Amino acid sequence: MNDKHLYKFGAFELSADESVLQRDGEALALTPKMFDTLLVLVRHHGQIVDKDTFLKEVWPDSFVEEGNIAFNIRQIRKVLGDDAQDPTYIETVPRRGYRFIADVEVAAPEITRASNGAENLAERFAGPEPPGFKRPFHPFLVAFVAFIVLIGAGLAYLALNRPAAALPVLTRAFASEKLSTNGSVFGAAVSPDGKTVVYSVKSGSKQSVWLRQLDTGTNVPFLQPVEEFYFGFNFAPDGNTIYFARGSGDPVQVDVYRVSIRGGIPERLIANTSGPHSVSSDGSRIIFVRCPREPAEWCSLWMADAATGGSERKLISYPDPIRISDAAFSPDGKKVAMAVGQSRNAANEFRLVEYDLEKQAERPISSEQFFNIKNLAWLPDQSGVLVTASRIPNKYFRIWGVSAATGAAEALTKDSEAYSILSIDRAGEGVVSTQIKQDFQMYRVELDGVANKRLLAAGVRPRFAPNGKLYFSSVMSGNDEIWSMDREGNDQRQLTNDLAGDATPWVSPDNRSVYFVSNRSGEAQLWKMNVDGSGQSQVTKGGGGPPLHISQDGRVLYYHHAFLGNVWSIDLGSGEEKLIIDQPWVKVAFAPNGDLVASVDERTPDRGLEVASPDGKAPVRNFPMPPGRSKLLDIGWMPDGKSLMYLVTDQNYADGMLFQQFLDGSGPRLLMDLKDEELSEIAGFAIAPDGRSIVLVLGGWRHDAVLLRGLK
Repeated sequence: MNDKHLYKFGAFELSADESVLQRDGEALALTPKMFDTLLVLVRHHGQIVDKDTFLKEVWPDSFVEEGNIAFNIRQIRKVLGDDAQDPTYIETVPRRGYRFIADVEVAAPEITRASNGAENLAERFAGPEPPGFKRPFHPFLVAFVAFIVLIGAGLAYLALNRPAAALPVLTRAFASEKLSTNGSVFGAAVSPDGKTVVYSVKSGSKQSVWLRQLDTGTNVPFLQPVEEFYFGFNFAPDGNTIYFARGSGDPVQVDVYRVSIRGGIPERLIANTSGPHSVSSDGSRIIFVRCPREPAEWCSLWMADAATGGSERKLISYPDPIRISDAAFSPDGKKVAMAVGQSRNAANEFRLVEYDLEKQAERPISSEQFFNIKNLAWLPDQSGVLVTASRIPNKYFRIWGVSAATGAAEALTKDSEAYSILSIDRAGEGVVSTQIKQDFQMYRVELDGVANKRLLAAGVRPRFAPNGKLYFSSVMSGNDEIWSMDREGNDQRQLTNDLAGDATPWVSPDNRSVYFVSNRSGEAQLWKMNVDGSGQSQVTKGGGGPPLHISQDGRVLYYHHAFLGNVWSIDLGSGEEKLIIDQPWVKVAFAPNGDLVASVDERTPDRGLEVASPDGKAPVRNFPMPPGRSKLLDIGWMPDGKSLMYLVTDQNYADGMLFQQFLDGSGPRLLMDLKDEELSEIAGFAIAPDGRSIVLVLGGWRHDAVLLRGLK
């Protein structure tokens, strides 16, 4: 949209040129798609804007459907304080579209005339001339002034364009040194002088903190083990104090602490954060992120006194679904770089922005957008920002360098490792990061002899076909792909081969087709292929997600919408997509014949198992779940439809247990005690068609710290 106008309505001003919405002079947070949607409505004020217009002007290069448009409209209404039933700004026109009904004043962009410096000086200092006064003409004086102006301009040009000395880590050839190899280092940071690394180590359900002297390789314990998780470390500018975020509970409560480098009892500074934090270069201020996860305020950036944690002040907030994954003070302390966006639908909607603390305004650092950004760190000379990010939707996060001057983004690491944490010393000599690898294995377990399990393959999200063949997703080829094998683990075959991620296969009742979720189109959609991997094609257009069930006649597929979080269906003949269960973010499992749905709302403190019909007509039956098991990892129906199986753990993914719940009310019956097994958020199971065995996914993520001395 090549639009430079300023649109005014009510207390709001919408700047098309600067992509900013203000209310009474205060900037309001909008996602790029929300802003574009509002701009289309305002530009067409008084007219009905239909789906085709939104498609052309907001989503010119992708598919869109009513659900996505309606979601943006709901979020815009929240920002404007509008009421859909009694609208002031946006009116819904049933079956036709939306109309902006408020009066809009359109202001043309100001055109500023290029001025001459000498002319401005003359205007500023010239006084009234006496009557009859005539200015003398001095050609040599004019020539001298022109010469001085040219010299000054030349010196200014050289100063502005003199190449800065590149930081050592950016000029050296790529060099990586392992700081740990046990797979249990989740957080790390390097001291400003580059001599010490602080890091956390996980052992069982506890984590401890250690210090490593880089010149000698000596590791010493710093903070004793606690049953809490560390979410990041930062050194004070003088290197004498360490700040860290630590938390536990369900939902997790993360607080920010500080402790002397010499040890002692940590002092809690700030409560109820989301983990990311940063200390200003003068050591006086600390910024941190809070995510209340409310529709109007999903995540927000705050600032407080770094010594006491007092004087908390909210700087900027973002609506659902936009989150702040990391934030950091600039070296001069005047700005904050933030990674903001969402990746629910596996689209490239994460961006790097800069918040000016004096102007209280946000602007993009780069036009580059990513699938996700994990962490960021300013370069010490403030010439740019390092980020760990993935441009395409997969698990391989590279280290990128983003120029503060031009916004140009360049991938600095080109190896096969996935990076997460980022920390750089004051001289730019080295970068400390963490590398992440997934380590998940699938085991076959006979339910009449659960003490014995047999390793099948590396993979996750297994699913049995009606004929007993097993389909699953795995990174055995280097990326998330769909594979197949027989129930014994033999005849393994890779079915997909794409740079993006393919996951969660589901086989049709006739054993002829495999449906799966993929983000190869730029966002999560449902795809279909033949069981041999041929004939791959996109099924959904308006946003897909993991498949949940296929009707027995093979005509309707149900899926969990990756972006909206609720349950949708698609008619595989007509392609019609519609909302089925408008209850977001619940674990859902359809009975074999599709007449019942079991669900658990993960957001409620007493997570009971509910069984009802998809249309809500059948009465809800509630089954209590065992106490002390706060995380439900997976749920599935036995083939006869008379009972369910579910896998639960405590808040730390420990002490896992597999239960069977019967619909007649008996149970739950303990099937497996997994207290000695490693589990994580994507652990799960698949039940064989005969109900006699399961495939169980065990394992987790491996995190190790590395020191990078060169990134060239």
